[in-house]
Amino acid sequence: MAAQHEVADVQAVQSSTAQAPNQVHIRNALVAILGVSDYHQHQYLKPLDGVIKDVQSSIALWNTYFNYDTHVLADHRVREEVKADNNARKKIYQRDIQRFLEPIRRSIYDKPYDALIFMLFGHGRNESLVTSDFENYEYDEFRQFFNGSNLVPKHGDDMLRLFIVDTCRGNDIPDIRPKRGVASKQYNVESNINTLYATTKGYTVGDVGTFVRSINEVLRNIDLTTHSLSDAVSQITKHVDESSAAWYCPEYVSRSKSVIYLERKDAASRNDVQYLSLEGPELDEQKVQDIPLSTYEQYAQYAQYAADSEPGVTDWNVWESMKALFVGLKNLAVKYWWILVFL
Repeated sequence: MAAQHEVADVQAVQSSTAQAPNQVHIRNALVAILGVSDYHQHQYLKPLDGVIKDVQSSIALWNTYFNYDTHVLADHRVREEVKADNNARKKIYQRDIQRFLEPIRRSIYDKPYDALIFMLFGHGRNESLVTSDFENYEYDEFRQFFNGSNLVPKHGDDMLRLFIVDTCRGNDIPDIRPKRGVASKQYNVESNINTLYATTKGYTVGDVGTFVRSINEVLRNIDLTTHSLSDAVSQITKHVDESSAAWYCPEYVSRSKSVIYLERKDAASRNDVQYLSLEGPELDEQKVQDIPLSTYEQYAQYAQYAADSEPGVTDWNVWESMKALFVGLKNLAVKYWWILVFL
């Protein structure tokens, strides 16, 4: 009888062990921070000065407090040593993002990182980050760049990737660039890719820094040894709600099967922040700003501007161009209808 009880006890222990979720402790994450704050003076894209402060506070959190290696692509004003340099470029273009991503992925290969934390700031539209040159860079493109197949053979999909997105997720910003006929890809979100959004899909956020302040406040003050990442997200959401920021409604999409804990790295092993230098001059704003969005002239002028500035981006969608031409002709007919009467 005693032997039966011993067998039952062993089975109960094995059952509880099998059901217990795996714990993962992040001790050496690589952090990437991308902030777009300076936009052309377009009626739908206002400068986001708050992004500069958000990037600075995020650097202080991840590099100074957690001691994680940190890479930054942002307005040069986030750096005190070049803040007063009026000749430094402030705008972030799509080509800068492409130059930013590859060294980060290469660093993951070269060094023993156990996680990637990627923060995005700027204007958002249709689940995309809007760059200073009006390009939409889809959030799924960032996730796809660091998915398991692109990290094989060193990590695969075992590496935690946490994306923190502080942008609007509504559709109130119209299409600013002409379509190029490239279909939007639907990427599969694999395991261990988690995303924390500042708000739910379809809504906007304010440029007031509430979301980042809440992240800083919670992660600096909770007991990291007993509170998991999911616990921290719950505390962040609560902190945002208590801040009376009605336009924020954090959403956490987790694909991790493990319970994740963030730990501070030894300060002695902290490295300086790596800033991506913004190469090349700023694009000529006068050729793209204040041009009516619905006329054929816009497409013609922008196509010429793009051909001069970025070779290879003039393959506009034929249907969109024909539609714009029709709208332009209609506008001319409405404007000069009296000529048609005399004819």
